[in-house]
Amino acid sequence: MQWFLLEEDILDIDSLQYFERQGSVNSKEVICFLDKFLNSLSLSSKTNIKEKRRTVNQSNQILFLFERLGISIEDFEFINVVGTSGKGSVTMMLSECLFSARESVGAFFSPHVSSISERFWFNGSFVEPKLVAKIYDRFVSVIKNIVEDPKSVTPTFFESTFALFLLLAKESNCKILVLEAGIGGKYDVTCIPFCQKLSVITKIALDHTEILGKNVSEISRDKAGIIAENGQVLVSKNHYVVRGEISKIAKSKSAKFYSAPVVQSVKSKSNSTSFNLNFSDGSMMKNLSISMHGEHQLDNAAVVVGACKLLGLDELSIVKGLAKSRLPGRIEIVSKNPSVILDIAHNPNKIKALMKFLRTRSEEKIIFIIGFLEGKDFSAMIEEFSEIGGVFFFTSPPTYGSRRNISLDKLNNVLLEKRISDFKNYIDPCQALKDALRLSGKDDLIVVTGSSYLVGELRKFWFRDDIILQTGNPFIKK
Repeated sequence: MQWFLLEEDILDIDSLQYFERQGSVNSKEVICFLDKFLNSLSLSSKTNIKEKRRTVNQSNQILFLFERLGISIEDFEFINVVGTSGKGSVTMMLSECLFSARESVGAFFSPHVSSISERFWFNGSFVEPKLVAKIYDRFVSVIKNIVEDPKSVTPTFFESTFALFLLLAKESNCKILVLEAGIGGKYDVTCIPFCQKLSVITKIALDHTEILGKNVSEISRDKAGIIAENGQVLVSKNHYVVRGEISKIAKSKSAKFYSAPVVQSVKSKSNSTSFNLNFSDGSMMKNLSISMHGEHQLDNAAVVVGACKLLGLDELSIVKGLAKSRLPGRIEIVSKNPSVILDIAHNPNKIKALMKFLRTRSEEKIIFIIGFLEGKDFSAMIEEFSEIGGVFFFTSPPTYGSRRNISLDKLNNVLLEKRISDFKNYIDPCQALKDALRLSGKDDLIVVTGSSYLVGELRKFWFRDDIILQTGNPFIKK
């Protein structure tokens, strides 16, 4: 069995004293404390990630953590979702469909946009603070004891978050868990093949090349490592090279290989898109509808419907689940006059999908507020932006742990190479948004993108952190 500790975390034992409470943490503040506790796990640099993948992939650290928390993974059936783009949307749509079919289901997301609570979803809603409060003391105590034990390895941020999700799922009596992978597949913490019900692979493109591989073939093989022996895998519409690599690995593991149905008869409205699906056996599903924007979401929906069919869900549950699905920061229209769109696109493939959607809009002028992190192919993303035109406000997203912003000097050099001259630099992203709103007319469009951290920061203008923390609902406006 292979386990990958995605990011080595170092926790200052003294800082744990902050989280030691007299009695239990009350439900109004628990998620805020949880967020601070998990972020106190200081992420190390990613420069040696590839070496870690070679040296620690046989570690049973995560199983040790499960044991200490009293988690039995045999109590669950896992549906793993991996890919470069669309993992979060597919995870949400599939979970909503399962819930509509009256399954007790939990979903694990990574990353979150505004609140850590967005990583944990159970039976129709993000985690309730009172549920977190119920297990908070036990969770923190176990982590603290492991940190203080010189013979133990401190669990990573991602491991700890995933273990917490399983603990919450146990308290929620969930049987089926839909898991969005962190990075890759074969070595991801969410890869628990002996409990896997189905693996789903979304669109694959170049991203995290310093970790997963320098081309789509290598990346595809890494992500296809999620497939279980004698299991089954459903694959999204992908380049033939990607499908070929996944098919080879499925065959080597005696796993059944399935393709998503084909989208047809698309009809777009202001708040939804309807479509039909054509399956390889000649059957059809008609009059499906999603509220999430962008043509790429239709491909995600096709993957979900194919998965639902393999899982034996009825058509009414599928229709209901798709219609209810939404996630913050996915071409999210948060305001009008001027229109404001938030999108967490952070690689060329996702930016391309966003640009395709923007070409369907009719606003007079677009102001982009953009921020990138180091390690991203920002040159290729800027190339996509240059093809649509607009005014560009480049800024620095807030960062955590080892994550670093692209320096504005490096960014400006690329902008000049791409012959983009209408841009301005901002150290403060909030000031960039204020200026964009001030300079925009009612028929203009503001687009915030390039980083989930940037979207999460500026989303606070419309959705208050304290409301999200208290309710677990990221869609209640101020």
